[in-house]
Amino acid sequence: MNGWLLSLALLAPAQQQAAPAQVASALEFQDGDRVVLIGDAFLERDHDLAQIETTLTARYPDRAIQFRNLGWTGDTVWGDSRAAFETAKEGFERRAAVVKELKPTVLLVAYGMNESFAGPGGLPRFEEGLKAMLASVTTPETRVVLISPIVHENLGPPLPDPNAHNKDLVLYRDSLKRLAEERGYGFIDLIQARIGDGTRPERVVPTRETIEGIHLNPFGYNQAAIFLGGKLAPDRYPLWVVNANLGADGVKMGDMVGSQVLSSNRTGQGLSLRLLDHRLPNLPEPAETPDRLKIMDRTLRVTGLAPGTYTLTIDGREILRANNADWAKGVQFAVGSEYDQLNALRRAIVDKNRLLFYRWRPQNETYIFGFRKHEQGNNAADIPKFDPLVADKEAEINRLRVPVAHTYELTRVEEPSK
Repeated sequence: MNGWLLSLALLAPAQQQAAPAQVASALEFQDGDRVVLIGDAFLERDHDLAQIETTLTARYPDRAIQFRNLGWTGDTVWGDSRAAFETAKEGFERRAAVVKELKPTVLLVAYGMNESFAGPGGLPRFEEGLKAMLASVTTPETRVVLISPIVHENLGPPLPDPNAHNKDLVLYRDSLKRLAEERGYGFIDLIQARIGDGTRPERVVPTRETIEGIHLNPFGYNQAAIFLGGKLAPDRYPLWVVNANLGADGVKMGDMVGSQVLSSNRTGQGLSLRLLDHRLPNLPEPAETPDRLKIMDRTLRVTGLAPGTYTLTIDGREILRANNADWAKGVQFAVGSEYDQLNALRRAIVDKNRLLFYRWRPQNETYIFGFRKHEQGNNAADIPKFDPLVADKEAEINRLRVPVAHTYELTRVEEPSK
C-alpha cells in the first residue's frame, strides 16, 4: 500500500464500529439533513436528469433536505479521476476537502464499477482504498449508505458478453455489503434489484436501461430513482387511490391513499373534488419508453355516475375521458397539475446542480486553482458568488417539494342530438 494511503487507512479503526441503529437512521432522511453523494459516473450523469434527487426530494415534502452531488465520472475510491494534472493522492485529498467543507450528516457512497474491471485480484486494494476514503470523509456522527454498482447489461454483439464482469461485480457488491454490516452502515443493492438489466423477468417487453452496458440511459435512471426512493424513503405513500360515490344526496368519499379530500360537491351529473396530496408523484418514464412499460401511478374511481362519457379536468385542464363503467372500475393516469409541479421541481434541481458544479468544480479549474492559476487566479474571488444563486434555488426547491391543493372535476359530455 502507498504510504499516503496507509496513513489515511490508519484513521479508519475509530470509525469501524457504529451502532446497529445507524442502519435504520441512515436509510431515512431527517429534517435538516445535508446529504452528500460521492461516487463515479452513476451519480455524475444524473446531474442533468436529476431523477434520483428529484425522487428523494419529492418523497420528503415535510422535511428540508439539502443534497450535494459530488459524483465524478471515472472516479474510484482512490480519487484517480479527480487528480487532474496531479496524482491520485491530490485527487483523494481534494475529494476529502470538498466533502468536509459541506459537513454532511448523510453520505451516499457509490463506488465499485470502475474498480471491478481489475477482477478478483483487485478486490483487496479496493477494500483498502474504500476504508481509507471513508476515514477521510466521515466523522463518527456521519450516517453512511453504501450503494452497489448496477448490473452490466447484456446488449448482444458486437458488444462483449458481460457474464464474467457481472460475476466480478457481485464480488465487489459483496465486499460493500460486508463492510456495511460490520460498521452498521446502510446498504442498497442495485445488483440484486437488477438495475441496469433491461431483461428483468417482470418486464412485459425487454427495454434497454443503459447506453452501452454500464452507464444508465434516462429510462434506467428512472428505474434506479424509484428503487432508491423506496429504500431511502420507505413506506411513504407508495400509492395514490381516490374512491368516491355519487349519490342523490351528494358525494360520499371512500378509501383514499396518498391524498386527502378538502371538499367534495355534486355538480349536475358529475362531481368536484378539492384534493391535497401527501407528496408529489414519481417522475414518469421518459417519453421514448414503450407504453406497455409506463406506470400509471394514480387511480380515480367514481361510482354512481349516470350512463355516459365523463371528462376529467384538473384545475380546469382536460386530462382524459372515460365512460361511467370505466370510472366505476377505476381509471389510471399519470398527468396533471401534480406532475407539472414535479417537473418544475426537477428543473429547479437541475439548475441548482449546475450552479453547484460551477461552484466546486469550475470548468477552467486549472486556470483558477491549478498549476496555471498565476494566469487567472484572480477570478477565484468570483467563485463564492455562486452561493446566493444556489441559496435562491434551494428556496425554490423547498417551495416546490410541498404539494398544493388541486380541483378535480368530472363533467358529463353532452351527446350530440340525433
